[in-house]
Amino acid sequence: MSNPNSNTPVTSHSPSLTSSLSPLVSDPSSHEANLTSMTPSLSPNSDQTSKSFQNNSLSAESPRDTFCANDSNHQKSALTQKIRFQFEPKKHSAQNCYDYLAELLVEAAKSQKPPFHIMTIANIDLDGLPDVRSVVLRHFDPVRRVVHFHTDIRSPKVKQLQAHAKAKLMFYDPILRHQLRIPVTVTVHHQDDLTMAWWQKAQSISRVCYATPFATGQELSLEDSWQPPLLVHADNLSAYSNFCLIECVFDTIDYLQLCVGVHQRYLLSWVNKSDDNNSEGNWQLKRITP
Repeated sequence: MSNPNSNTPVTSHSPSLTSSLSPLVSDPSSHEANLTSMTPSLSPNSDQTSKSFQNNSLSAESPRDTFCANDSNHQKSALTQKIRFQFEPKKHSAQNCYDYLAELLVEAAKSQKPPFHIMTIANIDLDGLPDVRSVVLRHFDPVRRVVHFHTDIRSPKVKQLQAHAKAKLMFYDPILRHQLRIPVTVTVHHQDDLTMAWWQKAQSISRVCYATPFATGQELSLEDSWQPPLLVHADNLSAYSNFCLIECVFDTIDYLQLCVGVHQRYLLSWVNKSDDNNSEGNWQLKRITP
């Protein structure tokens, strides 16, 4: 995680939330098995962890049971009971909902297995037209509400995001049947202390992407035989000059559950308690029409 008061990577750990949650899908060998076996590590650049991540081990009556009505048996009576249980006010809270989604995103940033690892970012190009592409989720900070991904400074999306800092992220998990749409404000980091910290932590195989002499989208000859190096070390300043970090800050999450019978949709909104500290506040939850 990025820490606004520090330029060096710090790793922090928190108790597993998913380990105490009851099953969501019937096939334990699928994505659910991956989730329940993970313990979140809120790394790399923050020593802060949300109070709920530090203190709460969510019970089976909170997010996983409460926030999805998927019923693999398609039995109407059981589905009705789950939906009724889902909306009982004492059984869930906005913070519980956020903690559940935050843990999925924390884990997706650490592993290639969860579908949330690949996200979609939509924005406006320099001609005022919509543009969209898939990128890799590199880091999710639940305290500061920040999403990070890497890109090449020569990519057209960098100039687009510098000109129009508003964008929207979308995540979809076909196993959990969750869709998240997150409006964000974007900051491009290039050749600063933050990007250097992330560059040094990146795997060599990831740094290879930035060693190409060709700009993103540049037309190439069909006969071109250039091959990327097998490894790129952190001291390769030529490759580093092409590396940049995209920081996306959010205050709302549009959360859609594709459930059997009736889809459910919620809007999570962060309300600040202090103008001086963006981390002090609380989440509010509204149910809206899918």
